Amino acid sequence: MTDRLKMAHVLMLTPSLYRCGPMNDVLRLCRQYTENGFRPLVAQINHPAADSIEDDFHTIGIDIITFGGWRWNMAAHVLHLREIVRHNNIDIVHSISLRPDFVTATLRSAGNKFTAVSTALNIAVHDTSALIGRIPGHAAAALWLAAFKRMDAVAAHSQGIFDYLCTEGLLQNKMRVIPNGVDTEHFTIKDSATGIDTRQRLGIGTDDFVLGFAGNFLPVKGLDILLRAFTHLHDAENMRLMLIGDGPEEIRLRKLADELGISQRLLWIQRNSELRPYYAAMDVFCLPSRSEGLSNALLEAGACGLPCLVTDIAGSSEVVKNGINGYVVPPENETALTNALEEFYRQRADLPQMGAAARKIVCASYSAQSMARSYMQLYEELLSKRN
Repeated sequence: MTDRLKMAHVLMLTPSLYRCGPMNDVLRLCRQYTENGFRPLVAQINHPAADSIEDDFHTIGIDIITFGGWRWNMAAHVLHLREIVRHNNIDIVHSISLRPDFVTATLRSAGNKFTAVSTALNIAVHDTSALIGRIPGHAAAALWLAAFKRMDAVAAHSQGIFDYLCTEGLLQNKMRVIPNGVDTEHFTIKDSATGIDTRQRLGIGTDDFVLGFAGNFLPVKGLDILLRAFTHLHDAENMRLMLIGDGPEEIRLRKLADELGISQRLLWIQRNSELRPYYAAMDVFCLPSRSEGLSNALLEAGACGLPCLVTDIAGSSEVVKNGINGYVVPPENETALTNALEEFYRQRADLPQMGAAARKIVCASYSAQSMARSYMQLYEELLSKRN
């Protein structure tokens, strides 16, 4: 790290610091930054409604600024950001997610002299359509893409997102592929004793074959397809499915499980801050998403030595290689998903080898340290252009 970066004033602008993949990424970045002698400011547009991770930032000495006010009062948020930039002599505003990107791009286009950086978490139209519906989602995606075009630099979480942004007219020379990263020292090869203890606590048999998922229960995650595929498994009486998380789809998914007659073999686990014991109890991690940027849960599971089953979408298919650290199947293909799950069961003697390959891939390309190094290098390049 150069003295230029150590002296720089960087603001990370987020929607709200609640426990989710993107905000955990921000926390991991800040932790790595502080370990390298670089301390940014962090701002959130609104207080998180629940499950705040603000205290985690305070623990590492990061100050947090909260805008407050009405959630969608963009004009007020732009003015608030302008005052923060002026008062703190901010050199770089690094925004994450739709509202922060829109606020940052609006202020940047008004001629304010700071450098604007954004992280593209997903293919915009997939993200917005999944959250607010197809028609308003397309409109929101258009605004998001317009905001990206006003940025000085955009970091895409995966090559698939990078390629999508290129087709939407973003200039390649102002984009980078910077995958999100996980703490590979915290998430490490599963401890057999921990796995056994967790299985006993959850009532999982010694010989049971455990498939697992962790994340938000949203339509885009494709959990309905996973439940249907689970019903067709030939050795289903020896299989359990562990679903860790919460979200708006939970009631519908529980009802579907009842209709399919598989409720007795499902384990519903409320999401908490420590997932390692649950990863240790799994045999295979499943991510059957219809759309995905680059899942932190996928990277965590891989770092813990779990073979992974994913769909052939941006991000996921860049991490998982068929037959090496897992299997890749077409999205929304119930038959292909069933076949892959059965193949895992047939080849269960090979799972430790696949799990070791999964960890090797995550450690090599998807660690928190490599993510931070890539962003710091990007900041350095942008700062050099200012001088």
